[in-house]
Amino acid sequence: MTAAKAYGDLKAEICIPARVLDGTGRWQKIQLAVAEEHSLEIFLDGVSVCSLACTPTYLEELALGRLFSERLLWSVGDVEEIVTDRLGRSVRLTLRQDIRKLSVSSNPEAAPLLPVRPIPWKTEWVKALGHKMQSDTLLYQKTRSVHSCFLAREGEILFSAEDISRHNALDKVIGWALRQKIPLFSCMLYTSGRVPADMADKVIRAGVPVLISKAPPTAQALALAEKYRLTLIGMKKDGTILCYYQPQEADNGM
Repeated sequence: MTAAKAYGDLKAEICIPARVLDGTGRWQKIQLAVAEEHSLEIFLDGVSVCSLACTPTYLEELALGRLFSERLLWSVGDVEEIVTDRLGRSVRLTLRQDIRKLSVSSNPEAAPLLPVRPIPWKTEWVKALGHKMQSDTLLYQKTRSVHSCFLAREGEILFSAEDISRHNALDKVIGWALRQKIPLFSCMLYTSGRVPADMADKVIRAGVPVLISKAPPTAQALALAEKYRLTLIGMKKDGTILCYYQPQEADNGM
């Protein structure tokens, strides 16, 4: 697979002049960091798949992760070329000629969910990830307006991404793992975002067996986790760990 990057000078945040009311009741001038909102269109074999708003980092990983999690792409090895335009407004993926072209379809039956393979986990891994989520999310610390996602294996963070969208942050992590040939079935994901059904669905489609979140899941997300054997864990700000669902094979001695 070849790739062409041309968006390295794009900024994830900018500083703007603002005013803040201090403790004395006076307005003070400050410089405030705000997140950039970037428009991106993703093409597969010349067909526009989706347009989205994102943080302008890891755009090609975002495209790979989005197509993979929606089952429009089955393997990064199927991709012959990834080309990003000069301004980072589009990412175009071309499949290898010997790969059957997949039809772009919104029919959920074209890509049915399959159960994930449960893996064991340890509470110290979850606590370590929670601590990192509070301290190592640089763009969030500056702007307070983005989501973060960590990819980890046995407590070790392999990659992290931030984006104005929790879905985008997750897709960037998945796309990075695909490029690095990291087996997702051996990993855990930690997201700063809430977990409704569409987030659980995406994680299951990627084949990741453990999802951890700062926010509780919805009832529909929990139902998906139980049906497709996704270990679903929550962690509160005070360090309390909640296990919403865990298949028997993932028993960690609780």
